[in-house]
Amino acid sequence: LSLNKAQAVSDNKRALKTLGGPNDVLNLLESNAHDGISTSSVELRQNYFGRNYVASAPPPTFLSLLIDSVVEDTTVQILIVSAVVSLAVGVYDDPQTGWIE
Repeated sequence: LSLNKAQAVSDNKRALKTLGGPNDVLNLLESNAHDGISTSSVELRQNYFGRNYVASAPPPTFLSLLIDSVVEDTTVQILIVSAVVSLAVGVYDDPQTGWIE
């Protein structure tokens, strides 16, 4: 029985009624609609239910950022093509040191 079904308001209301309504749910959770849970019960609840947090997503790697910028940015694509053309012309013009320029 879940109260968090996406886009299922009628199912959620029916489930809430099966549990006895909002006041009975608050009693089951030993909570209060005005004050919430007591400070003294926080540690006990964390030990029983676990900490309430969402793990953060891992940061993107440098390689994935680089690939995304090359694929999505037209300016970077133009710069890469012009660098390759410049290298090819330099090597063609002077095979010994053309790649340096």
